[in-house]
Amino acid sequence: MAEINVQRRRGGVWPLVLIGTILLGLTLWGLYEWLESDDLQVAAVEPSTGSVAPPAPPAGAVTVIPVAAILSAPTSYGVPLDGRARVTEVVTDRGFWIGADGQRMFVVIDEPKPEIKEVQPGQTVVIRQATVYPSAQVTSIPGELDADTRRIIESVPTVLYVKASNIELSGPAGA
Repeated sequence: MAEINVQRRRGGVWPLVLIGTILLGLTLWGLYEWLESDDLQVAAVEPSTGSVAPPAPPAGAVTVIPVAAILSAPTSYGVPLDGRARVTEVVTDRGFWIGADGQRMFVVIDEPKPEIKEVQPGQTVVIRQATVYPSAQVTSIPGELDADTRRIIESVPTVLYVKASNIELSGPAGA
């Protein structure tokens, strides 16, 4: 009788190539979905000025007012600005200083607000619908400014203007 040599045959490389292709495809699809998600915020460069516009915060979020960014590119913040800030010094009942990252900015209120005198340095305030003004445009701020407020405004390049009704105390000093 003839001897038949029976050997087990290997499956080859094709099953591994197929599994590798599927895994690569799933990885690329996941990466594409992640890059296209709405959660990713990228700063857009405005073509007219070349300055970097800040990413928009999520709706309803109260973010920290970017004092250093505003001071470095005040024209990028012409739209109403919402956010929270830490008070560094209360000067008059029409204005106070806010600060972050070693920078500070003067906030001017549309009308005297006596409660502002009660704010302590280190206390957090929430500011809504504020407008960034170059100090040269201070004449367009309504109401009569006291001498101390006007002197401070004239000594800084940029101020933040807000209606008194759009300021709320958010927490105690040091919070």
